[in-house]
Amino acid sequence: MGEGRVELTIGEDGLVQGSAQGSLGALVARGMVDETTVRAGLSPRDPLAEPAMSGLLLGAFDGTKLTVEIRVSSENGALARVAKLELRRTAGR
Repeated sequence: MGEGRVELTIGEDGLVQGSAQGSLGALVARGMVDETTVRAGLSPRDPLAEPAMSGLLLGAFDGTKLTVEIRVSSENGALARVAKLELRRTAGR
């Protein structure tokens, strides 16, 4: 799919918030994490931008890293993408 950047913040209450930028466009992430699972909806920052992709981020959390799968599609479903990522905590966060 190309290069990109995913940033997530996990709150003490389990709330997940974040963003993604790259070949999928600019996305906003919102969801929840429990002891082992992360679930977040992905929506376009600008619904009129090309490509305006929407979908899900699902994965496993082990306390230090997230192993996730992103599944998104365009509004009409003509374009769909799946990517697997490993996200790690950054220093000082």
